[in-house]
Amino acid sequence: MLDDLKAGRDVRHGFLGVRFAVEREDEAGGVIVEAVVAGSAADRAGLRPGDHVVEFDGRPIDNPTRFQNFISVLPAGEIVRLGIVRGGRSLEIVVELDARPE
Repeated sequence: MLDDLKAGRDVRHGFLGVRFAVEREDEAGGVIVEAVVAGSAADRAGLRPGDHVVEFDGRPIDNPTRFQNFISVLPAGEIVRLGIVRGGRSLEIVVELDARPE
């Protein structure tokens, strides 16, 4: 992304398409997906409300701000892996980020 910016090319930031909540204090890290935007990258990848996102490309997620920061510095089209917990089972979801709406 930095090379594109230096070269003067237009760069679109990544967008996942979820709304998430702060984890309750008694649970360990991560963020809970509250809603998924229909037709978004998250929707196409199969994320669901209630999914507990605990990793972003192998890095632990400890709060919503950190999760959003990981996404926002990546360009649209970037492929990332999310570690989630759904119904007590650990899963990995692969997502190709959309362009952030303007």
